[in-house]
Amino acid sequence: MTRPKLMFSSRVFGTDTEKILSYAQAQGYGGVEWYLNSFRLRTPQTRRDAFFRSLDQYPDLHYTFHLPTVDVELAHGNLLIAEASLRYMQLYIEYLAPWLQQQSEPQIITLHVGSNSIPVEELDWHTALRHLEELGRFAAERNGMVLLENLKVGWTTDPHTHLEMIQRAGLKGLTFDTGHAASNPKVRGGELKLVEYVDLLRDHIRHVHFYFYESLDKGSHIPPQEWDEVAEVWRRVVNLPHVQSVVLELSSQEELEQTFKLLMENKEKW
Repeated sequence: MTRPKLMFSSRVFGTDTEKILSYAQAQGYGGVEWYLNSFRLRTPQTRRDAFFRSLDQYPDLHYTFHLPTVDVELAHGNLLIAEASLRYMQLYIEYLAPWLQQQSEPQIITLHVGSNSIPVEELDWHTALRHLEELGRFAAERNGMVLLENLKVGWTTDPHTHLEMIQRAGLKGLTFDTGHAASNPKVRGGELKLVEYVDLLRDHIRHVHFYFYESLDKGSHIPPQEWDEVAEVWRRVVNLPHVQSVVLELSSQEELEQTFKLLMENKEKW
């Protein structure tokens, strides 16, 4: 069985492309997820070409992309906001298209529906499905694969609703975020065990975001302190049949290195 590539989020190093790439190679990571909240692509073609050349200088690294989340919501009940959000996400995929189309297989692009703990009352279900379908088709035409991520509140906290969304929108799978899942009210309340959550979605998970849990107040990604805190879910996700990549989604270099060290110290156990 081929193990998924172990990656980290570019959010740790902000916008320093060379530092991100050289760190990934030096530390033995399999790749980088470019988090497009903090790492922005530039409109001039020369700037984007320079970024793509940087990626190509590290041919052994694998890359995935996380679409912006802080100022967009393609499922918003206000159509102006929803449609502008869809076009904004399409813009980023269009920026990436020259690089995506050079790759041998579709590249992973993760997005949220219901970011920033927005109440579902402010969203529209039919708009969500219509825009997910349109974005997924737009990306596929450019050799991208859109994956819908589970969040700690909203529609995607229910694995059955999450599956319904991706299936009705025609998406090829989903991103499973272990920290969002751990902070899901169903998990916190004991209604659903974390590994059971994984198992319900296992055949559709293509990509994983990994950390201990997301804080309920500030939305901080909390790293594990002990192996036993994450051992069971880690072993589950790295052995899923269709997972291509696992991103350590921490926000600081210290947290990233702490988590990486914990995993490597216990590698014989998984």
